[in-house]
Amino acid sequence: MEALYEMGEYKKVLSFLEMLERSRRSQRHYHIALQACKNLNDLELGVQLMRDMEKDGVIVSEKEYEVVLDICTVMKMSMIQPLIQEMERKGIPKSLDVYDKMVRACTLDYDWEAALELLQDMGDNNVDIDDKLAQKLIFIFGACGKLE
Repeated sequence: MEALYEMGEYKKVLSFLEMLERSRRSQRHYHIALQACKNLNDLELGVQLMRDMEKDGVIVSEKEYEVVLDICTVMKMSMIQPLIQEMERKGIPKSLDVYDKMVRACTLDYDWEAALELLQDMGDNNVDIDDKLAQKLIFIFGACGKLE
């Protein structure tokens, strides 16, 4: 599977997973398949694979959510919210990477208010901002005329 992924054969990665007996699928198999979905921009299949993981008793971790959230960030923040709420219901903490993907979606939407809420949420959850995220926040606040 990894070799197929490295060669850019994303549809073949998904076909390989489909051929693999469900009882033999590991978190690594699913993660590679989710990466393939990301490269194919297939959000629907990515979410379905996460559901399949749960059905198969494979743990869906923060890393799998991050991959699927990456697919969402080429779309709208409204696509991300249900996944974030699901993470929260399951007790999966939001990492800096998750916040980064959410802020990226805010940047694409020019939604400075949502970005401000995320900044406050990061503070409430003791998540430190790195330079990359700070630049995105400065961009969105500046582009929306909110920097003084």
